[in-house]
Amino acid sequence: MSPDGYRQLLEQVKATGVNVWVQDGSGVDKLTAEQRERYLQASADCQSSAPASGIVYELFVAGKGKTFTAKPKPDAEIASLLAKRSSCGKDTLYFSLRYLPVAQSILEY
Repeated sequence: MSPDGYRQLLEQVKATGVNVWVQDGSGVDKLTAEQRERYLQASADCQSSAPASGIVYELFVAGKGKTFTAKPKPDAEIASLLAKRSSCGKDTLYFSLRYLPVAQSILEY
């Protein structure tokens, strides 16, 4: 699906009254940084036509196996993500809290 097709899909979802957020996809690493940016610009940037209310930043790095596994991103990268703010007041969210360094001893299982 192209970035414009993705934006149109999100517009349809938003038209039903559902609040839409998009994940940045950096943790699963299926797209290049340039590809991810094109999708985020089409769906969640500060244009009035962008349907998403904000971006969910992934705080993890996924493992390479068939079964999903993940570990926290490096502390400096997490700190950089936590400092991000939308220039136009859109929501900034994080997935998943279990990967925050301060949560390591609380949410282990």
